[in-house]
Amino acid sequence: MIIPGPTNTVIWGKDMKHLQSPDVTYPTARMLATLKEGGPNAKVFWDEKEYPMFNSENEILKK
Repeated sequence: MIIPGPTNTVIWGKDMKHLQSPDVTYPTARMLATLKEGGPNAKVFWDEKEYPMFNSENEILKK
């Protein structure tokens, strides 16, 4: 799964120039689309790095 981050897309219904360009998210999307068979799965990625969203040490999961 990819977390693109705050990105200026049409979903906002207006131009949000203070958000990143969609081009910034391309390297991560490309990396994930070209993973070799057997590569990481059930992982979350942001900015071409694994993001520990489901890490058992995250405070939100301790509640």
